[in-house]
Amino acid sequence: PFWWRTTVLHASDFLKMMGTGLKSLLRRRHRPVEAGSRHPRVFFLTHASMWRSKKAMGSDLDELAEMYFDSVLPAVSQRASTIVVAFGPTVPFKQRKIGPWIRELLEVAADKRPYRSIRNYFLFSLTLRVARGFLASHGFWRRFRQQEELEHVLSHRGVFLGSEALASFRDTFLRQIPWGIRAYYEVEAVLAAERPDVLVLYAESSGLGRAAVLAARQSGIPSFAVQHGIMYRQYYSHEHEHEELEREEEGEAVPIPSRTAVFGSLAKDLLVDRGGYPEDRVLVTGSPKFDALVEAVAGYDV
Repeated sequence: PFWWRTTVLHASDFLKMMGTGLKSLLRRRHRPVEAGSRHPRVFFLTHASMWRSKKAMGSDLDELAEMYFDSVLPAVSQRASTIVVAFGPTVPFKQRKIGPWIRELLEVAADKRPYRSIRNYFLFSLTLRVARGFLASHGFWRRFRQQEELEHVLSHRGVFLGSEALASFRDTFLRQIPWGIRAYYEVEAVLAAERPDVLVLYAESSGLGRAAVLAARQSGIPSFAVQHGIMYRQYYSHEHEHEELEREEEGEAVPIPSRTAVFGSLAKDLLVDRGGYPEDRVLVTGSPKFDALVEAVAGYDV
């Protein structure tokens, strides 16, 4: 069942990508920013499902706020020109029903949101480039399956893990790799259109995050990651062997941000010791949400 599910979702991902390309022919083209602005331009990359309604400060009216950039984004907006772009649907995939799906498809009230959907930067010319990525993923998968040592590697104590392990790898090759390729080209399109001075993001160790950091690096734009959750020793997506980060200047290293802001010394130690991050690229800044929590309970006797 898992094998068949991957095939269906792979085809669905491809058709949705082609549909986004066709819709771009009907959409008014976004005008590139003219160079020469005296204000620094900060590109915030967010997830549309991470925007929530909350009471505006000093008002009873609701406003949309980003969960992880909650206080960071407004503070930066006072000192720089900000470009806020969001990936994905406004409702998480597992919670989405027919109503939100139709509104997403028709882009209802999209111009009233405090961010631009990254789909707005997707030009039809990108469909061919991304389609080649989808085809390439099949070649990657075939070469992987033909490795002679595969049975040994996918065995534990002499027991071959069989179709379950192969199904998981197939899902990675046919879904995660094409998604990463599409994300790379989409972020590259935003960078070309908006010409920011820096990229700010969270979830930088995800497939989307790594694709965005790589696109920024290859465009000569620094990236700044913000810790968005608790780090712990079993959180393996930040873990790298040292040789994985050695050839960064040649463009062959695992993409990591130019700088990463973390809540405290524990998170920094994990990134440096287990993640192989250079120490001078990890900054301990604290957490605005934690500061607000400390302030909120200051009057309680605990």
